[in-house]
Amino acid sequence: AIAGAGRIIAIDTNPAKLQLATKLGATDIVDPARGDVVQQVRELTGGGVHHSFEVLGRKETAEQSFSMLAAGGTATIVGMIPLGTKIELHGADFLREKRIQGSSMGSNHFRQDMPRLVEFYLNGKLHLDDWVSARIKLSEINEGFANMKAGKVVRSVIEFN
Repeated sequence: AIAGAGRIIAIDTNPAKLQLATKLGATDIVDPARGDVVQQVRELTGGGVHHSFEVLGRKETAEQSFSMLAAGGTATIVGMIPLGTKIELHGADFLREKRIQGSSMGSNHFRQDMPRLVEFYLNGKLHLDDWVSARIKLSEINEGFANMKAGKVVRSVIEFN
């Protein structure tokens, strides 16, 4: 939303995360339990999206992210897909000038982006506090990772006392 997107479609199986997504700027939500997410996105948009972001690090969601693109669209894979996992794409889709790319650390430009993000946070435009689902001690790190992998939390913050 901060980047100026007119329409943001959030996809998740967790209703609490979908509710948070709408608070953070999502204009539409898609629940995978209601059927094929690619078909749902294509119906919502009348043919596909210009940009998609895969953040789970899964083969299936990376392929879906590419499949839901409109002609000329770009899929950005943010999630850490396990080493050795291969993504399968239909060759004909490249004739429609679709692109797929990776991202490392959000592909940020730290010196320019961080001051801007801090300003957004301080001005109430970036709701980082809403992203924190749990505050844990270092001794609870394994439980924190298990909750993250199970999709129970958005982000956990480790508090060092």
